[in-house]
Amino acid sequence: LPINLDIAGLATAGSFAFQNGPDYNHQFLPILLMIRGKHTISVGADIKHEQIFHDGVFSNWSFDSTPTEDPQNVANTGQALASFLLGLPTSAFRILGDPSLHAKRFLWHFYGQDDIKLSPKLTLNLGLRYEYSEWFTPNEGRLSGYDTETQRFIWASKNPITGEPANAPPTLVDPDKNNFAPRFGLAYLLT
Repeated sequence: LPINLDIAGLATAGSFAFQNGPDYNHQFLPILLMIRGKHTISVGADIKHEQIFHDGVFSNWSFDSTPTEDPQNVANTGQALASFLLGLPTSAFRILGDPSLHAKRFLWHFYGQDDIKLSPKLTLNLGLRYEYSEWFTPNEGRLSGYDTETQRFIWASKNPITGEPANAPPTLVDPDKNNFAPRFGLAYLLT
């Protein structure tokens, strides 16, 4: 099994045996633009459906100074090599069984903006953008990882080795749902 060791501050050792593709991505970009007096209002979306098909066999173990830091003096303590020698990874993953991956996700991004012409030379831009990006969900549900907080492996379907049921959601990580981004700008025409 190819293995990759990543020790912060030192060279990475190992290799991946990984094949990509084909990937299928579909994108829908509806935009509505309306001009009313001094206002130019635009609303729109960027909706994507992504599918990936990958095949590979690899594992990765990453070590940094976090596990060996002094909790009272985090900034000046800890050593990635010490974490490695003690067997305390900060992240790790390994593919077990059939390594093929067919996963999909949706990305939902929406925006609204009003460009207000305050004078012939000065324009005020006001807007709001919202982005919801799902994590990839494998069709086979065979996603797994290593939770550094609980120091245990997690998996999204029946464990192929122990037979234990899933102990994590299908994406392993819950998506972030509060990605609001206000927009504000001023544009001044110099000529």
